[in-house]
Amino acid sequence: MNFLKKYGYLVTTIIGLLILICFLLLLIPESQMPTVLQCSALVAIISAFLGVVMTVAVTAILLDKQAATQKELLDKQSETESKKDKDMKIHEQKVHAFSAFTSKMWKMADDASDSELKNIYEELRLMCFDKLVFFLTQEEIEELTAVIGKIDNTRSIDFNLTHFCKITNILQSSLENKHENEVYLQKLYNAFDWTIIGQQNDGKHPEIADKVSDTNSSNITFWHFNVWGEEQIEAFKKGKWFLSLIEYDEDWRTGLLKQVKPDDIVFLYKRGGTGYIGAFKVSNPPNKIIQAKENYTQEEKEDIAEYDIYSAIEDGATLVSCILVEPIAYNFKGVGYLTVRRRTIEHMNDREAVKYLVEKFSNNSLNTEQEKGIGKLDETISIPNLNTDYFNRILTKYK
Repeated sequence: MNFLKKYGYLVTTIIGLLILICFLLLLIPESQMPTVLQCSALVAIISAFLGVVMTVAVTAILLDKQAATQKELLDKQSETESKKDKDMKIHEQKVHAFSAFTSKMWKMADDASDSELKNIYEELRLMCFDKLVFFLTQEEIEELTAVIGKIDNTRSIDFNLTHFCKITNILQSSLENKHENEVYLQKLYNAFDWTIIGQQNDGKHPEIADKVSDTNSSNITFWHFNVWGEEQIEAFKKGKWFLSLIEYDEDWRTGLLKQVKPDDIVFLYKRGGTGYIGAFKVSNPPNKIIQAKENYTQEEKEDIAEYDIYSAIEDGATLVSCILVEPIAYNFKGVGYLTVRRRTIEHMNDREAVKYLVEKFSNNSLNTEQEKGIGKLDETISIPNLNTDYFNRILTKYK
C-alpha cells in the first residue's frame, strides 16, 4: 500500500504506455502487417522507450530510498547528539550535587560544635532529598541508607570517618567510577595530620618528635582518648577500668594504642559539651587487644565477654583494643577543654592543653556545677580508690 502511494505515478505511467502500445498494434490491419525488418525496428523502439521509462522509475525509487535512509541517519545522529548533550548536562548536575553533598558532609570532620554538627546533619538530609535521590539507583539508595544510618554524632569522628569514606565511595561509583576507594580516602584524610596517625616517631617529621619530647620531659606521654559510647561509662560503674576502641577493617588506632606505655597519662574526652571527664594512669600490662576470627578458645571467649563492652565483634568489628588504666582524677560533669580533639586516640603534644587539664582536674578554677562532679561517675556513684598520689606527682610538674 505504501509502495503504491509513493510510486503510483510511475506505475500508472508504465501501465498506460503498455496499453497505448497494445492499442496501436491492434489498429494495424492484417494487410498492413510490417515485415520482419520493420517488426525488429518497432520492437527495438518500444524496448528502448520502455527501458528509459523503467530506468527513470528505478532511479527515482533508489533516489527516494537513499533520501529516506539519509534522513533516518540524520534523525538518529541528531537524536544521539541530543541524548549526548542531555547526558552531559545530567552528569554535570550529578557531579555538582555529589560534590556539594560530600563537601558539606566532610565538614562534620572539622572541629565544629555540637549545634553546628546538628545543623550540618539537617542540611545533608535536605540535600539528599532535594538533589541526590534523583541521580541514584534503588541499589545505591539502599547502600546509602545503610551507611547514613550508622552515623552517630555522639561518638568520635573516627567512627563516622569510616562511614564518610563509604558514602563518598558510593557516590563515586555512581559516577561510573567503579574503583573501591573508601580505604584510600580514609588514608588520604589522615595523611593531612601526621600527629593523628602515629607517624611522629618515624624520623620523617623531626619537628613533631621535638614537640613530643618537650612535652614529656619526664618520660611520660600524655594521650587524648575519646569516649566511644555510654557503654564506656557503664563499664566504669562495674569496676572495669579500661578504655575501649573498635576497628572495622583498619588498625591505625590500635597501632597508636600499642604505643601507650605503663605510667603514661590518658585524658578521657566526652562529647556533648562536658569536655574531659577523667585522667588515668596506664597500667602494666598497658593493653588488651582482641582480634576477630572464626573460632575462639574458652579464654578468648572470656576476654570478649569482659572487654567487648560494645558487642562490636558480633557487629562485625575486626579489632577491639583496650588501654588498661587506673583512675587518678575524675569529674562526670566535665572540666571543659582548651583544644578540641575529635579523634579516638592521639598524642597530646600541646603543653598548654596538658597544663589546662592538670589544673582543672586538681579541682581549681571549676564552676559551681563542675564542682558537683568531682570524684564521681554520676550523681550517686563516687570513685573510692582514685590514685591521687600519682596525680599530685604530675601536678607538681605542671603548676
